[in-house]
Amino acid sequence: MADIVKAHGVLLTLERGTQMVLFSRTKRPEEIWIQVKLETRELVWWHKGGGGAKPGAKSKADLRLIQEIRSGKNSREFERSYEDVVKHDSSQCMVVIYGNSFKLKSLALAVLTTSTDRDMWIKGLRELVDDTKKASHPVQIDKGLKGAG
Repeated sequence: MADIVKAHGVLLTLERGTQMVLFSRTKRPEEIWIQVKLETRELVWWHKGGGGAKPGAKSKADLRLIQEIRSGKNSREFERSYEDVVKHDSSQCMVVIYGNSFKLKSLALAVLTTSTDRDMWIKGLRELVDDTKKASHPVQIDKGLKGAG
């Protein structure tokens, strides 16, 4: 029973969202707000206007398309701005790789709070991705229709 309560708390936190820093190979790092939309099974993030994106611009990734979630600074995006990257400990960083097998994209992120929060995001996202990929076809269609409306 304690695992169910703990898992529910993790889901609520992921759904509520967290402020993070998004690193890019071509742009300056920018603060974003990132959350999971459980109803549509999407990872959604809003740009605050730094790094070249318009303020309030929204981006998203379907959880079914997430291929891998890495802990630490294991991505080229972290190599671009050394002075910005060293501000964040490796225990606060993670990489989400998503897309179809022909064109993969990545989110190189640093949690602005604690490494415990980063670990919760990694564990929660991995569980949600596995659950989403294992869902039956009718459930996936229903979630897709909710996202289209």
